[in-house]
Amino acid sequence: LYAFPASFESVCKDRGISYPTPDALRQLRKKDLQNLAFRLLSTLQILPIIPLLRSNTGRANLLDDMLRRLPAFTPGNLDSFDSDQFEPLFNAVLTNKPNDKIWRQVYCAVTEATRPP
Repeated sequence: LYAFPASFESVCKDRGISYPTPDALRQLRKKDLQNLAFRLLSTLQILPIIPLLRSNTGRANLLDDMLRRLPAFTPGNLDSFDSDQFEPLFNAVLTNKPNDKIWRQVYCAVTEATRPP
C-alpha cells in the first residue's frame, strides 16, 4: 500500500494536477481512476491475509469479491467502473488512515452495488 501514494502522485503530475490537494481525485479522468483502482486492488490481492478474510457478500472470501470486480477494469469497459465507489478507499490510503479504516473501505469498494428491482 505504501507505493500507492507514489503512483497517485505520478498520475497527478502527468496530468498537471497539484498533489496533495483535497480535490486532486476529482480532477483526474475516469480512466486514470480506473487504472489506479486496478493497481491498488492488484497490490491488495497478493497480500497473504486476503484469502483468509471473509466476504461480506456471502461468497468464499474477500479475494473472491475482488476477482469479481475485474471486469470493471478491462479496456473498453469504462462505463462499468464506478469511481465514486473507490474514492473513499483512495482517500483512506492517501491520508494514511488506520488499517481497520482502510480495510473497511476495501470491502465497500469491492462490494458490487445492488441494483434496485
